Amino acid sequence: MSINLSKDIKSVLLKVFFFCFIAGLFFINNSFAQPGKLKIISDLTEGYQHFPGGEIGIFQFLNENVRYPSKVRQKDISGTVWVSFVVDTTGNLKDIHINQSVDKDLDEEAIRVVNLMPKWIPLTENGKLIEYQFTMPFRFKLQ
Repeated sequence: MSINLSKDIKSVLLKVFFFCFIAGLFFINNSFAQPGKLKIISDLTEGYQHFPGGEIGIFQFLNENVRYPSKVRQKDISGTVWVSFVVDTTGNLKDIHINQSVDKDLDEEAIRVVNLMPKWIPLTENGKLIEYQFTMPFRFKLQ
């Protein structure tokens, strides 16, 4: 049985599957912030709650802004790029870098999208605003 899908439907499906984020929990640093020590949030669900609109907001943002580079699509390259960044006490993102690369063009696309993001919600601990680091996956998958 073969199903023929129009280009538009394929494009929508590609976007939907584009961000099948890796589920699960990662090591969580629960220590209290200390001067000079950066809080690390590695639980995806917790981290996404600091994006305006929460988890739904980040998925909408990514769906609207991520583009699969045509050079990479032609080479049939897919995979997950892990991007880390620091959210400062005003919600701005800084120190953006790739933790795990798949391809130079996919890395550049992930960084481009992070740079487009609005301010995140600052983290408060013990009544004080603190900076925190978050690492998130960008899953690029061809259908």
